[in-house]
Amino acid sequence: MKINLSLLFKEQKKLDEFIHKKHKLTYKKIFMETKLALFVELAELANEIKCFKFWSIKGSGPKEKIFEEYVDGLHFIISLCLTKKIKPIFNISKKHIPFSTKHDITTKFLDLFKMIHKLKSKNSFIKWLVKYLDFGFCLNFTLNEIIDAYMKKNKINYKRQKNNY
Repeated sequence: MKINLSLLFKEQKKLDEFIHKKHKLTYKKIFMETKLALFVELAELANEIKCFKFWSIKGSGPKEKIFEEYVDGLHFIISLCLTKKIKPIFNISKKHIPFSTKHDITTKFLDLFKMIHKLKSKNSFIKWLVKYLDFGFCLNFTLNEIIDAYMKKNKINYKRQKNNY
């Protein structure tokens, strides 16, 4: 199935341009920092889902907090895609099997972490974004929920920049 993220790419580009202008940056200057930010946000998502915390009996955090962490990662991967001038329309599998165990989720996280190190070619960025979207779908997020959560967080990010975050 085709997924069109034109709206998110457009909004991310506006936010990135605002930040770049304010801080005198370019995509090229902050490429490595953006990859690290993606890594950190993915770790924060794992921390909120708690799939790796075998020593804890607490369940995952609230869905709203998980969404917030998920879309934080989405902001950074879209910025990286913009760096590489990647188009916002992707083919993605129609089959999204919800995770049945914490081990399944942990395995998917480790796969995504491993792939961050290999983000170099346009194809590797597209592949990572598609896997990340699939990850969200396997968490039972819908595309509309992802877009809504992204837009909500994007407003917060703008507000933070305007308030010298």
